[in-house]
Amino acid sequence: MRGFESHSLRLQSGSTDKSVGSFFVGVERSRRNKQARICENTLWISPTEERIPVREIVEIYEQKEKMGELSAPSHGGNLSRIRFIVETINYFEKRYAKPYQEVVSEKGNPDDSEDWIWAREGKEWKSLLKEIGDL
Repeated sequence: MRGFESHSLRLQSGSTDKSVGSFFVGVERSRRNKQARICENTLWISPTEERIPVREIVEIYEQKEKMGELSAPSHGGNLSRIRFIVETINYFEKRYAKPYQEVVSEKGNPDDSEDWIWAREGKEWKSLLKEIGDL
């Protein structure tokens, strides 16, 4: 992963004060506006109280960033878009270790899921499969 050469991430640390909310499990804020080194295995607590490893957040961010870069018309048009779609579908198949239909049979329809990660990723995966089928 880009930015994880030393397997840590430099971010502004979250407050451990419960009135503000603790964003990273086990990360203590030493002083105001000071950076903290956050390991890729550190858990981040989402607004819905879900605990997600920082490395997964980085992967999601990089996928979104890549999608923005490749969807720009200056990168070769349709060929770049097709490559991006195939790479993203492969990413999801590797992440879930199964094709989309098998994951749906286990996790359910992403449109109805309460698991926000599956809901988001499942919808994106479904959309890309539909798009590649329409080409």
